[in-house]
Order: sequence, then C-alpha cells, then structure tokens
Amino acid sequence: MTAGSFLRKRQSTKEIDSARENDLACIKRSTMKIPKTRKMYCKWCKTHTAHKVMQVKGGKPSSLKRGSKYRMKLRHRGVGFGNMGRLSKGAMSGWKRYGVKVAKKTNLKYKCEKCNKTQTQRNGVRAKKVEFSEGKT
Repeated sequence: MTAGSFLRKRQSTKEIDSARENDLACIKRSTMKIPKTRKMYCKWCKTHTAHKVMQVKGGKPSSLKRGSKYRMKLRHRGVGFGNMGRLSKGAMSGWKRYGVKVAKKTNLKYKCEKCNKTQTQRNGVRAKKVEFSEGKT
C-alpha cells in the first residue's frame, strides 16, 4: 500500500463519518411540527373535510387499579410469590433508567369541523416534543 492510497482511504472514512453525523442530527430532532388543521377523509361525512388536530391528554387513573397497587406494595416488601419482575433488577447505576425510551409516540385526535366527530391516529411517530403550527396541509 502506498502513502497516497492510504491518505485517500483515510479521507474517505472521514467523509463517511461526517455523513453519518448529518444523518444522526436529522434523526435526533427534538420537536415535530404538525399543522393545527388538516384536510382528511371523514367516514361520517363521507368526504374530505378540514379536521382540527389535537393531542390526547392522559386520563385520570382508574379506581379499579387499587388491587394492583396493593400487590406492588407487597412486592416492594418482598412478600408474596412469583417473579419479582422489574423489582428483581439491580440498583440503578448513574443516570440510566431501565426500559425507558428517549421519545414518546405521538397520540393525536382529529376532529371534523363539519360534523364534530373525532378520529384517533392509527400509528404514532416517535418525537420528543410535538408543536402545532399555523400551516395547513
């Protein structure tokens, strides 16, 4: 291998690394911009109408979960039987958390402006933050 070919090879790996960094920068976008209104098909009106886009908020915890809360309390004490599940893992080291992803999936609702019926989003997209813009699509 000559010195010239070695330098050319070295340069090409630098170019590849810089391209990789650009790709990662695109993936790691923290905010996702979504228009406030969107024209889409309404299955009740049976036409394409303007829909208002909104984010679904988390609901109030159910009162039926009291038993499971009590069961978890016993698990923390080490009473009972069965697999300890998440409690069987070791102590948390440093800043890491077990099984937690960086971004949550979007959970959107579309409200028809003609008949006021709502549709939910089928599959969410991972995003750290969702921002609603004035633009229309």
